[in-house]
Order: sequence, then structure tokens, then C-alpha cells
Amino acid sequence: MGQLTVVAPREEQSTRGHAVTFRDAVAVEWIEHELFGRTCVVAGYPADCTRIGLAAGQGKFDWIVSGVNHGGNLGVDAFYSGTVAGAREGALHGYPAIAVSQLYRPDTPADWSRTVEWTRRVIEEVVHRPRAEYTFWNVNLPALESALHPARVRTVRLSIDAVPVTYEVSSDGAPNRERYLYKGTYYERAAAPGTDVEAVFDGDIAVTPIRIDATCLTHEDAEYPFRGDG
Repeated sequence: MGQLTVVAPREEQSTRGHAVTFRDAVAVEWIEHELFGRTCVVAGYPADCTRIGLAAGQGKFDWIVSGVNHGGNLGVDAFYSGTVAGAREGALHGYPAIAVSQLYRPDTPADWSRTVEWTRRVIEEVVHRPRAEYTFWNVNLPALESALHPARVRTVRLSIDAVPVTYEVSSDGAPNRERYLYKGTYYERAAAPGTDVEAVFDGDIAVTPIRIDATCLTHEDAEYPFRGDG
């Protein structure tokens, strides 16, 4: 599909969100990968990878693809996800970007050949769609056991339903201290009609355009002067 430059975190960075490194130098190692050729290994976060990739490549890229993540990044996951942050960082700098995530179930082995097939299909379609400035695509692929054959590609909105907040609480062995271990179940989250969660849980491929500008400013807000305490 074109010349590929791979820039990847050195270590697992799941749920790191849009963290970036500002105060410290980031260690970067260039290695020869048997499949990808010259590959950049970054001791930082996914968004660092995008930033360093753009700097090292002098911005000579047509698209930024972040992922494929081993696990879904549906709905509000987009705020926690390092994979989504990698694409968001690209969009911040004005580049077309796609985040791709593969939903899975612990009792079902991954089939990355199917993931490759789906990802190629979505990218070939998305790159030809009109794109508003400072937006990016969040793509989620269905788990194998629920996937339709062939899986439909649906453009849907981002779910805004929170993931259940369920914790197992135990003693930390010291007075007034406790340990909270998250015990929420991914598949128990709400799947509202027309959302990415519903689409992927139904076995479809969810494609969600996301806008960088999250400002919620109405005409009335703009006209109303701010009144401070003084």
C-alpha cells in the first residue's frame, strides 16, 4: 500500500492516554526489523512515537496509522487509549490519521491474518473519504466469534457511556490504607444504538470520525461576559 516507516514504543503502553515526554530526553534506537526494515524503537509513549516519527522523518508522510492495538478502543476508551492518542497526535499536526484496534475475547485466539484483511479493507476505503481538518478516524474491528462474514463497515458515533466502575477492595496491611483492583467486565458496557460499541459487539467494523476541537461554546456563551469574583 506504500512505503512504511515504523515507530513503536519499546515497552507495553496500554491505557497511557495522551501522555507525552517534555522534561526528559527520550531514548531512541534504530534497528533492522526482518519485516519492516529500519524501525525506530522509542522509550516513550505512543504520542511520543508520533512526534518523534514526524521529527525524524521531517514530516514527509501521507498518513499516520496507529495500531493495531490488541484490544478494543471503543467509546470513552478513546480518552484512555495510547493507540488513539498516536493518531490524535498526528491529527493535531494536520496529518490524516487512523487508529486501529482489534477487539478480542480471552477465550478466543487472535487471528492476525483476519485483522490484516480487515485493516487493509478499511484503510483503502477511508483514505478516499472527505476529511475535515483536524479530525482522525478511530477504527475498531470485531472479535472473531462475533464477526459477520463478511463484516460490514459502519460509520458510527463514539459511545459516551462510561465503562462500569467496579473494584475489588482489599486491605493494604496498614491502618487507613486499602487497595482497589479494577474488576469491570468489558462486555457489560452499554451498547447504545448507532454507537461504535453496538456496531462492534454486533460483529461489524466500526469507523468513527473524531474531531480534535472539543470546545462546547454556544452563541450565548460567546456573548456573555465572564464575571470574576472581583
